[in-house]
Amino acid sequence: MKNYVKENKVYIIFFICFFLISLLFPYSGDDWVWGTYSFDLNTISKLSYDLELNGRYIGNLFAILLTRNTIVRGIIMSLTLTLLLQIINKFTKGKKYLDIILLFIIPACIFKQVIPWSAGFANYMISILILFNILDILINNKEKHISLIFLLCFAGSLFLENITIFILLLTLFMNVKYYIKNKKVNKLYLVAFLGSLLGTFIMFIHPSYIRNLNGGNYVRYVGKRKNIIIYNYFYNFTLYGINANYLIFALLEILLFVYSFINDHLDGKNMGLFGISYLMLLYILLTESIPSLYEKVYLNGVISTLYLIFLLLILYRLFGKNNNYYYIWYILLICIIITGPLLIVSAIGPRNFFIISLLVGMLTIRLYNDLFRESKIINKIVLCCIILFTIYYVFVFMSIHKVYIEREKYIYDNRCMNTIYVPRLPHRKYVWWVDFDDNLGDYFPNYYKKYRNLDNRIKFIFEDYDSWLDHKSKISTCS
Repeated sequence: MKNYVKENKVYIIFFICFFLISLLFPYSGDDWVWGTYSFDLNTISKLSYDLELNGRYIGNLFAILLTRNTIVRGIIMSLTLTLLLQIINKFTKGKKYLDIILLFIIPACIFKQVIPWSAGFANYMISILILFNILDILINNKEKHISLIFLLCFAGSLFLENITIFILLLTLFMNVKYYIKNKKVNKLYLVAFLGSLLGTFIMFIHPSYIRNLNGGNYVRYVGKRKNIIIYNYFYNFTLYGINANYLIFALLEILLFVYSFINDHLDGKNMGLFGISYLMLLYILLTESIPSLYEKVYLNGVISTLYLIFLLLILYRLFGKNNNYYYIWYILLICIIITGPLLIVSAIGPRNFFIISLLVGMLTIRLYNDLFRESKIINKIVLCCIILFTIYYVFVFMSIHKVYIEREKYIYDNRCMNTIYVPRLPHRKYVWWVDFDDNLGDYFPNYYKKYRNLDNRIKFIFEDYDSWLDHKSKISTCS
């Protein structure tokens, strides 16, 4: 037991710290929708035929579970992220605490949709944990895990449509590759494929997908918008896949430059590639900071595409013939296969590109470990950054939680009113759709009222916190 604690003290400390922070996360967006479902057999049955839902059976069940209780949510979230960090460390091959930096370099627009948002966490974070375990078992051909791989491939196919497609293609590829090379069937790969095939079948026989093909689902549909591929590429792929991840790409390029310098690869061509890519990266940074530039979507998309091309050229010139870095191309291929199907899907957003943030971040940490694994000074600087980031996030979510609790109590105390003034939460860049007055009309307000057992005729008026305090002091409550 002592040895286990000693070997895993980083993960134990992380689990405890994240659990405490997760208690501060507010419910938001679809959390209010899933919170109205009961966790029972009737709900499971409804998930199979409700046209407004989808085939993400296990992801949806986790979303319902996470909206039951903040303690349960905290345990599931903390356990998921702790296990994810453990398997990530198998790839990054460095000090365990360094991988935690991944949580802090994820863009805020993606972070808020995959971590503090319970429904987003259920589908996007848990599915990635399952996917990484599938990759670990298949790549290392762990034949003793036949039963486990079936369960993982089956379950992993019932979270997100693009992950389902990826797992199916991955297991099919592993089977074909092994058979061509060895002229026989690999039981592990075959069982993985069968589990994936069964999960894929169950997901896509959900009646909502036939409706989606005709543009009938308000949440997500295929091909209804003209030129949807072009639209998605410029308004989503380059915006969230590249531009939003400017910090991760900047860190990666710095490490690539250091690698080039140490290994004497800074010839004229590489210097030119680095110089041009840095200028384009600087422009991308400016687009994220200056509204007038941010609005030039197509120009930004072209520059982002050119930046990606130059980055690929740098990677090829540095590692194209180096077998020790073959994993770079696998990471890029995974990013393409997982996000590619989203080009023809409507209603996608930052969360759909979390896999790019995570994989490119992992690549960055792996390269850092190759360069500075033995550098105690630099590692201590990174550790200090992790501690500072953690303290910052604690204060951010404490501030959010304070107003959230005030707001929930005030709404309940004034539940007899026809109109209730509601304060907006602070630090909205870190929480998704936390104020239920945005975009979708009465959709979220109605579900919020149902979730909190409020009269459906109540009207909410949102205002800044100081104005709300003024209203609060002048209105008597129902209690």
